[in-house]
Amino acid sequence: MFFNTSINPITRIYIYLLFSISIILSRDIQVLFVHFIILLAIFYIKRSLISTFKNKFKPYLLFFLFGSLIFFFISLIVSERSISIIIFDIFLATIRLILMTSVMILYIVEYQSINLLTAVRSLWYTFGLNIKWVDRLIVFLELTYRFFPLMQQKWYFTQKSQKALSISTTTNQMEKIIKYSNYLPDFIILNLFNSEKIVENMLIRGFGSNARRSTYPFLSFNLENGFLCIFVFFIIFGIHHYV
Repeated sequence: MFFNTSINPITRIYIYLLFSISIILSRDIQVLFVHFIILLAIFYIKRSLISTFKNKFKPYLLFFLFGSLIFFFISLIVSERSISIIIFDIFLATIRLILMTSVMILYIVEYQSINLLTAVRSLWYTFGLNIKWVDRLIVFLELTYRFFPLMQQKWYFTQKSQKALSISTTTNQMEKIIKYSNYLPDFIILNLFNSEKIVENMLIRGFGSNARRSTYPFLSFNLENGFLCIFVFFIIFGIHHYV
């Protein structure tokens, strides 16, 4: 169910989110072990993505380590439970976080958000709904996603030029975030300006003289996807109810 490439992107993210929520709600070690086995099976089938997954997962290791230590010391101070119970609770909480993070990183590594936006718009069209702010929101998200690689490229060239000119760059993470936020509007305006120039040049060369409305890719959400969503829900429900 996790591996069929013809699955609608909405169905796919529903399965991953349901699996992640199921991990969070798992209170027993047996239920967590079942989720761990399922995740191992997914990794075995998608073993070609393991190297990319490792690179994206490594930054979270320190978070899991320090989070567990902080939780342990706070529990020692405010809780009256024994140390063994505290350690066991922290172990379960950490395992839940690791499994949930692994599932969502695997989703991000494998699939593109633009397909999900296309699927959402297709489902919106199927229902025949006409709410302007929702349509504009979907278009805005699509444009943002499409412009993001160009903004990344421009930022990369900006950093290279700063290094070439021996301009010192900050290593503090918070300062980097503030700096990127200040540059972001300029990059968006530059990309929009470049897009307008492309459209203008195409019109000068005769393209779009008798412009018609462009087609939009349609990803159907059929009965097969509906049954799959229901089937996965009952599988997850059965794991929590019978294991």
